[in-house]
Amino acid sequence: MNLKNCKTLLRYFGIFSACIASYLILLVVTNLIPTSWIYENLQKSSETLITENEKQYIHLPYKDEMLFYYSDALILNLITSVDSSHPFESALLSRKSYVPEYNQIQNTTINVSIPADSQYLEPDQNCLIREFYGMTHGDVLTTSWEYNRYWHGHQVLLRPLLLLFDLEGIRILFFVCMLLLLLLFFFFTTKKLGVLTAIAFTIGFLSASVLTLTRSLNEALLFLFTLGSMIFLLCRYRKEKNFGPFFFVIGSIINYFDLLTSPMLGCILLLTLLLVCKLRIDHANWKELLKTFFLYGFLWVMGYAFTWLVKWILVDVFFDRGLLLQAFEQIHIRSTDITLSPAKTFERVYLFLSPNVIYFVATFAVILGVVQWFRNRKKKRNYAELFKLSIPFWISATFPFLWCLLIRNHAFLHPFFTYRLFSITIVDILLLILLFTSYDSTEEKTKQLPEKELGS
Repeated sequence: MNLKNCKTLLRYFGIFSACIASYLILLVVTNLIPTSWIYENLQKSSETLITENEKQYIHLPYKDEMLFYYSDALILNLITSVDSSHPFESALLSRKSYVPEYNQIQNTTINVSIPADSQYLEPDQNCLIREFYGMTHGDVLTTSWEYNRYWHGHQVLLRPLLLLFDLEGIRILFFVCMLLLLLLFFFFTTKKLGVLTAIAFTIGFLSASVLTLTRSLNEALLFLFTLGSMIFLLCRYRKEKNFGPFFFVIGSIINYFDLLTSPMLGCILLLTLLLVCKLRIDHANWKELLKTFFLYGFLWVMGYAFTWLVKWILVDVFFDRGLLLQAFEQIHIRSTDITLSPAKTFERVYLFLSPNVIYFVATFAVILGVVQWFRNRKKKRNYAELFKLSIPFWISATFPFLWCLLIRNHAFLHPFFTYRLFSITIVDILLLILLFTSYDSTEEKTKQLPEKELGS
């Protein structure tokens, strides 16, 4: 290994160490906030959830959207269960239904869904919501579970927000933030890459119902960070030569906050945007695009995977839970299920994506292709070269299908948020149409590049 490679590894090790240290410090500091300060808003939040149930259907003009509040009830329960007198322990063990003053049975994570307290198991509906409601209204809980496989970085944001807002207030705040980020993203994408590219990405986000999902704390955070990272990339493009550390850190951050909803979105959509920037602004060749796709994708995955791995190791080092083995067993369970055929999984996901959405996207794609081909019909194109340039976009478009095949059990059980992954495919299909009908146009390139960049 040469000196340059050693320096690169040391740099990434330093970045990663700084991330892990920051994550721990932030969790410990926010866990120092006494639960009594946020108890009233937690109580109001439980009253909101008990009226909505675990599954809430929202009737949109083109489909019925199902929001699943099981994870939100769990997240708020974990926040309520923080023992502020032991913030480091609370940060790593992430206990559910933990009440320090009660004599409770303490259970570590098992390889099944964490159950509610026994008094809420019958009837088998809304168990976690009824448990959270009971916890904030004086019920005695006999059993506590650890949910320590995840970092639960959401507490760093939600616990301070609960000083000011209850669940409904946080939902409104998330809606406003999502709308502003979506508008900012559309503005910067139009400015840098053109309005058609901005429309392609926006249709992808809207197909995932990004404004509706802000009612779900668990899902909203992933999209907020994804949109934020894409805006950052647009603003810093040409000012940064190496986005490797950026992708590495974003992968780590998404692991810190996300409870395995659709984390691939935070990688592939960001990568796709970078590819379009390289193609339209720098006129990169197909080899550069492929190298960018695989290198930065690999760095994102490393940031994501190592952050998760370190959490398991820290829990085992400090509290000897055997979590590393449990975690790998859970990965096996989530990714294998011989009773599930790929057809069954895709059918469930397809229904949540909605046939109407697919019909709209297909119709728009045909119209876009025809109009752009007609506008640029006199331009000569090297279709062999265009096909080479399109390869990373084709690869990106297949990732949601691969996810549903490889993480079949997880996708089948959670189609109500797994379907959002297919916004990647929608974006890539629209971008491929633009690539083959207009991206190689000299006029289009001229319009998108500032004068000073044209001469470079």
